[in-house]
Amino acid sequence: MFVAAAYGLTWAPWIIMVTRHPDKPMLHLLGSLGPAAAAIVTVAATQGRSGLRELYASVTRWRVSRGVWALVVGGPLALYALGVAVSNLLGVGVPIHAFFSTEEFGHVGPALIVVEIIFFGFGEEIGWRGFLLPQLERRGWTP
Repeated sequence: MFVAAAYGLTWAPWIIMVTRHPDKPMLHLLGSLGPAAAAIVTVAATQGRSGLRELYASVTRWRVSRGVWALVVGGPLALYALGVAVSNLLGVGVPIHAFFSTEEFGHVGPALIVVEIIFFGFGEEIGWRGFLLPQLERRGWTP
């Protein structure tokens, strides 16, 4: 049930975007919420409120050290800085604002990071890691 719903809720807006409305990138964001929506619908239908509370707890109980946070936040920034430096050394300069731009959304500034985390981070991780992975692990599969 979950996998079918996740793919359906993800790909329906993406197919519409690609085939009919390539000028509407918000459909890309909407589709990225498919796995989370599928997890919520599946849990609500099969486990009710207690299952939804458990799903919420599973995706909010991340306890990581400062070092991990530094790696998670600083790693991509350091890789980007390295890429800019190498590009500049090779004479193919990359403007620093390019970090906050995409082809779909243009230059939206630091809000792009928040959008990416909410839609492509939580939108997918709640479904795949928050719901499906524990189900697979209960059946003997490993990550």
